[in-house]
Amino acid sequence: MRRSRGFTLTELLIVISIIGILAGIILISGGQIRQDARDKRRKSDVEQIAGLLQVRVAQVKLTDPTRWRPQDYGQADYTDPNIGGVWDVSYNAVFIPFLVTDGYTTQVPLDPFHPSDANFYQYRMYPFAAVGSCQPPFFVVIAHLEGQGNASSSCFSTAPANYYVVTGN
Repeated sequence: MRRSRGFTLTELLIVISIIGILAGIILISGGQIRQDARDKRRKSDVEQIAGLLQVRVAQVKLTDPTRWRPQDYGQADYTDPNIGGVWDVSYNAVFIPFLVTDGYTTQVPLDPFHPSDANFYQYRMYPFAAVGSCQPPFFVVIAHLEGQGNASSSCFSTAPANYYVVTGN
């Protein structure tokens, strides 16, 4: 009688196929986990930036409560005084520079994946115009997420679904 000491080709192919399927599932779910982690970091960064801006606003109001000018909030290049400044985006060379130059932080957070046109942060100050339920003066900080954001619950309810919006005044 002959005894088999190894595995048959069929058994090996089945095991290799199962390992391949499991590896594919892990790679797919791992990509989603990394995306979720980047989005959580983006949300945290935007909350941190908004907190720094709140401190800045409070200090400016203590200095002169009647002052609310775009140039006091990093918007020196605004064009329409009824709307406020232009959007400052994090893929520019400098993003919200007054937070660093005025000593509120050593570095403004940037997108964890890459500071590009697809994933970035935005900041804008609205000194005079209401937007949705937000009354002036207020500022907005937005993160462009890879997943779902909270735009529908903010004063920017018509913003894309992947926006994470934080406002303050």
